[in-house]
Amino acid sequence: MFGLLKKIRVADTQKVLLFRDGSFERVLEPGRHILSGLGTVLQWYDVTMPELTHAHLKFLFTKYGSKLEPHAVSVDTADSEAALVYVDGHLYDIVAPGQFRAYWRSPQRVHIEKFAISDQYQVPVHLAKVMCYAEAAPLKTSVGRFVKAVEVADHETALLYVDGDIKEVLEKGLHLFWVFNRKIDVLLVDKRLQKLEISGQEILTKDKVSLRLNLVASYQVVDLRKIAGSLANYKEHLYLALQLALRDVIGTRELDDLLANKGRLNAQIHEDVAAGMSQYGIMLKSVGIRDIILPGEMKDILNQVVAADKAAQANLIKRREETAATRSLMNTAKMMENNPTLLRLKELEALERITEKIGSITVYGGLDGVLNQLAAIGREVADNG
Repeated sequence: MFGLLKKIRVADTQKVLLFRDGSFERVLEPGRHILSGLGTVLQWYDVTMPELTHAHLKFLFTKYGSKLEPHAVSVDTADSEAALVYVDGHLYDIVAPGQFRAYWRSPQRVHIEKFAISDQYQVPVHLAKVMCYAEAAPLKTSVGRFVKAVEVADHETALLYVDGDIKEVLEKGLHLFWVFNRKIDVLLVDKRLQKLEISGQEILTKDKVSLRLNLVASYQVVDLRKIAGSLANYKEHLYLALQLALRDVIGTRELDDLLANKGRLNAQIHEDVAAGMSQYGIMLKSVGIRDIILPGEMKDILNQVVAADKAAQANLIKRREETAATRSLMNTAKMMENNPTLLRLKELEALERITEKIGSITVYGGLDGVLNQLAAIGREVADNG
């Protein structure tokens, strides 16, 4: 008889499910136990791990609930509800819809809260950070499976879609959403001023000159709902609108007009595009043609035109200066004609300039002789170059 008995000791951190002949019999608490060895199967559990797991857990609680409930608490969620599991006052795990779970009542305190998920898609604010920064393995795993986290920065705005429908605009902060039985999508947009470049546009002017242009624009998103309700890709739409406006403006003007009125072109493109984009919730701030690149042969022609123009301007200035000098000389001659003293001063001035170029001079016949000799020397100097 005693040979059929066995002694076991259940530690303080353990509990044991006792099965006999394939049927559940009872839960063995910590302590010493004497059991019959015939047909006995023992399943050991470490109760410091709160969850009670078994291949046929729901069946055991359904059939042997009266024996199990004193030792473990169970939760059975419907398809339209989920549950939060708290252990010793701390969020421990999330039970998804249509799940059955069980947790040991001791040595820890277990509390379970059910909530409907039909209309509740946002995680309560007081739980958001707890879930987002969870370190406990069960909760961390469940959050990764059942929760979508979105963090909106100060310079951002976000639009929430639930099952394809626009629900709300999300302001800055951390937002968590249940993904139970639904699809959660978020469109996140930067509210700061954005830059868009349109490069390498090959366009013919009205006078058939092929130009290569680069355009840069700045814009800002001001109404995310309008964008989401109207445009599948607002950046692509803005790019196309600017591209078409650029081609229209360039293609209806001649080259000289384009080069002379670049600022007016920018204003025209801005006017053509800004009104259309505002109805989609986009404010076009500025537009500028950054580069106008001419083909090689056209550059040569324009360089020649510019060179000829500058040469003509230089020649005109030279003629004006010569005319002014001649007029000044004529006025001086008239003044000297009626003023011998002035004439003598001009002679002395000429004498001073000539003496700067010679080493010595012999004077005969007074000042008139000096002037005559200097005049002869001046002619000789001029003839010798």
